[in-house]
Amino acid sequence: MTAALAADFNVMPTLANLFAAVRQAVAAADADLDLVAAHFDRVLEKRWPEIEDGAKQLLEATADLRARAEAGEAVDLDALIESIERDEAEGKAMFEETDKLLRRVEKRLRRSPRRAAVLRPRLVQARELCIASLELYQDVKWQLMAIRSRVEQTRDSPTFDNAKDLRRYLESRAD
Repeated sequence: MTAALAADFNVMPTLANLFAAVRQAVAAADADLDLVAAHFDRVLEKRWPEIEDGAKQLLEATADLRARAEAGEAVDLDALIESIERDEAEGKAMFEETDKLLRRVEKRLRRSPRRAAVLRPRLVQARELCIASLELYQDVKWQLMAIRSRVEQTRDSPTFDNAKDLRRYLESRAD
C-alpha cells in the first residue's frame, strides 16, 4: 500500500482509542453513578465530532480510491482490506467488553430512577457511537471489496451474465 493511500485511510480515530474513552466513561459510571454525567458528556462531545469528521473523510477517500482503481491506477486493495478487517475485529472484541460494562451500569440504574433519567440517554448514545463506528468499518470494507471485485473482473478474467455463456467458455477451454 502506498504511503498516500495509507494516509487517506488514516483519518478515523482508532477504534481502540474510541472504545477506551467510552469504557473510561462507563467505568466511571460504574464506580460512582452520581458524579459521572459531566465526564460522560465531555467524552461523548469530543468523540461524536471526531467520528463524524472521520467518517466523512473515510467515505471520501473510498470514493477517490474507487475512481483511481477504476481508472487503472495500481492500488493494493488487499492490504487495505486486511488492515480494515484487523481494525474491525479488534473493534468487535472491544465492543463486547464495553457492552458488558454498559449492561452492568444499566442494571445498577434500575435501582435508581433519578440516576437512570440522567445516565440512560448517555449510555444509549455511547452504545450508538460504538455501533456506528463498527458499522462504518464494515461499510468501507465491503465497498473496498466491491471495488476490488470490479477491478479484478476487468483485469483478470472474463465475466458471464448467464450459465450458458459460462458453460460455452469452459467447454472451449477444455478442448
